[in-house]
Amino acid sequence: MLLPRNWHRLKTVKSSPEVETLRSFQGVRFYNTLIVVTAHTSLSFFVSFITNTKDTESVTQSFSNIFLSSGTLAVSTNFFMSSFFLLYGFFIHFEGKREITLKFLVLAFIKRYLRLTPALATVIIFHSTWLRHFVGGPNWYSSIGKEYLRCRKNWWTNLLYMNNLIDRGNMVMFKN
Repeated sequence: MLLPRNWHRLKTVKSSPEVETLRSFQGVRFYNTLIVVTAHTSLSFFVSFITNTKDTESVTQSFSNIFLSSGTLAVSTNFFMSSFFLLYGFFIHFEGKREITLKFLVLAFIKRYLRLTPALATVIIFHSTWLRHFVGGPNWYSSIGKEYLRCRKNWWTNLLYMNNLIDRGNMVMFKN
C-alpha cells in the first residue's frame, strides 16, 4: 500500500553530503512555507465583511503578526529557492559532463511542466465547476461569481502559464 511506504519515506532522514550541505535551505523552506500558509489562512478573514476596520488596519502593527505583511518577501524567497534547487539539480546532473544539450533542456522543461500542471489543473477544474455551489449571499457575485465566469472563459491561459499575458482584464486565479 502506498500510504505506509510514503509515510516511511517521509519520516526517514537521509544522511549524505548533499543533504547536509542543503540542510539550512530546508529549514528556510520550512519556515517560508509556514509563513505563506499562515498568511493565506489569515487573509481569508479579510475578504468577508469587517465590523471594525481599525482592528484590520492595526493587525500588521503587532510583532506577532509581522509575517502577514511580509508576503512579498515570502513569495520572492519561494521563487529564489525554486530556481536555486532547479539549478542545483542541473549542476548535479552535469557534474563531470562538458555540454548541455537542447534535448536535456526540453526534457527538463516538459518534466517540470508535467509535475506542476496537474495540481493547477485540479484547482482550475474546481474553480470552473464546483466553486459556485459552495457560496451564496450578497457578496457572491463580486467575489466568487466573477472568478467562476472568468475561469470558464480563460482556463486555458493558466494551463499554458500565460495568464498574466493574455486577456489580463479577465485573469483567472490572479493569485498565481
